[in-house]
Amino acid sequence: MALAVLARLALAWTVTIAAASAMGDDAGGRLLSNNDVPLTQPFDAKGQFQYFAPDVPLGPRKPGDLRVGFIDSGTSAAHPQLLGLVVEERNFVGGPVHDELGHGTSVMLHFLHDSSAVRQKIPLKSDAPAAMMSAKVTRDGSDLRPESVLAAFNWLLAKNASIINISLGFEKRTPAVEKLCEAIRAANSTLVIAAAGNLGPAAKFYPASCGAENIIAVGAAAGSAVDPSSGSGDVFAEPSRLEARWHFLAQSGMAAARAGDFAQAAKLFEDSLAAQENPLALTQLALIFAREQKWAQARPLLERADQLVPDQDEVIQTLGAVLLALREPDMAIARFDRALQLNSHNQNALLNLARAWASKGERGRALDILQRAQANDPNDPRVGRLRASIDSQGAETR
Repeated sequence: MALAVLARLALAWTVTIAAASAMGDDAGGRLLSNNDVPLTQPFDAKGQFQYFAPDVPLGPRKPGDLRVGFIDSGTSAAHPQLLGLVVEERNFVGGPVHDELGHGTSVMLHFLHDSSAVRQKIPLKSDAPAAMMSAKVTRDGSDLRPESVLAAFNWLLAKNASIINISLGFEKRTPAVEKLCEAIRAANSTLVIAAAGNLGPAAKFYPASCGAENIIAVGAAAGSAVDPSSGSGDVFAEPSRLEARWHFLAQSGMAAARAGDFAQAAKLFEDSLAAQENPLALTQLALIFAREQKWAQARPLLERADQLVPDQDEVIQTLGAVLLALREPDMAIARFDRALQLNSHNQNALLNLARAWASKGERGRALDILQRAQANDPNDPRVGRLRASIDSQGAETR
């Protein structure tokens, strides 16, 4: 693979905007991140990483021949989007081999998201995702040493990594840092993607500033411009955004529902709620229960969604529809009226309000509401069908 092609890939793969860790002594380094993951709370109580890459499939998956190494804080190999792709892990700093900070896992997810997007523009030999290797060189960001990075680099070379990503840096070119630079220069057939730093163009970060021909220094972009805090780079990248676990699972559930797999959709909504209570998953799960006419199970979900976000007219009218199905028309009418106060053009609320008044024998009021619905959407066929139903009920009572 040509170096020019990999340079274009590097633009998308590397995380560059800084969230610096605490500095140690003169030999200490810092991790670089794009701030979209709050690294103080990246894991839940079960140790699951709480962020997902948009548009990246869930595993397990089989990797291809391209081997990419990550020198970072380790990784969460059990993450659903990394399953099967992390082929080797090694610890160079003590403690457990898995990611304790969240930074390394975040970098790998960015890699997966952006490399899949790049495939649309640059054909690669295989559609299979890269085999990823994790070299852990820090536990919490404060114990980052050039000696550990050098040992990790040599290990990845021995494992035939074609690309090595280093989203970290050292501000001073100490003898230990120089040894790292020498090792990178000697491995001239391996592409090293290194972050350019976050202290402005005047500050140098190593290994990005080692001067090796096989290093691509990646700076931070802000839209179409270079971020003022970015170091000097060969290319500049605007990082992609990761999604919170609950949101990714809820969106996946909606996709499953659109595909007609309601059992899988329900599971994903439940998983979303287990990650974090949220009105989106509550409402969507309630809709699945309503589809199955499990009105009693749908009701508390919608009531809770209304409590969390009280001014969503569609949530309120859906709760009204469930109450109407449970034969509580007065409570349903109150919800429909409230939804229409928030959005007078909510067609579902108008139609359901007409149904509610008709269920109470108030045919005239129901037909008045239908006139509003007809004016609101003259092309809605439901209006005519509901009017015919109400007229039929009126005829039966005469």
